[in-house]
Amino acid sequence: GREDGLHLDFQGQRAGNSEDAHRLLVWAAHEHGPEWLSLITQLFESYNTKRGWLGEPSVLLAAVDGASLPSAEAEAVIADQTAFSKELEAGLRRSAQLGAQGVPLFVVDESYRIPGAASTAQLLGALVAAANTPRRLAQFYVDTANAHDLPALAQQLAEDVDMFGGPCDLEGLRGFFA
Repeated sequence: GREDGLHLDFQGQRAGNSEDAHRLLVWAAHEHGPEWLSLITQLFESYNTKRGWLGEPSVLLAAVDGASLPSAEAEAVIADQTAFSKELEAGLRRSAQLGAQGVPLFVVDESYRIPGAASTAQLLGALVAAANTPRRLAQFYVDTANAHDLPALAQQLAEDVDMFGGPCDLEGLRGFFA
C-alpha cells in the first residue's frame, strides 16, 4: 500500500476508449525505442493515481511531456486516427493468437504463458525451462560456437549435456562433425 510507496486512487476513475493511448505507445516504441517505457509509466501514473482519463488528449500530452518525448509528434499521432493503427491492430491480433485474456501476460519462448501477477520464481522457472529446451541449447551453441574450432567448442559445452548421443567433449564433437 501507501507505506510501500504505492498510491492508487480509483475514486471517480473513468473507463472508455483508450485507443489513442495505445497508438501513442506504439508510436513511442517505433520512433523512440526504449523511451516508450517512460511514456507507459506516465500513463499508468496518470490513470491510477491522478484520475486522468486516457481518452483525453490533454492527459495523453501531459504524459508525453512527462516522458520527455516530442509533443508535436504526439499531437500529430493523436490527430491522425490512422497513425500507427495498423501496428496496433497487428499487436492485438498477436495478443489474441497468444491467448491473452488480460494483462499482464508473460510469454517466454512462445511456449510458456504465465497470466496475471507472476512471482519471481514463476518467471525464472519459465526462463530456465525455455533456455534448457534442446532447441534453445542447440541454437545457443550454433550462435556462440565455431564448429570449425572443435577444441574451443568442446570447452563451451558441459560434459553432462547429452546433445549428440554421447558426452559433449572433444571426442564426441569430432564424431558428430565427422
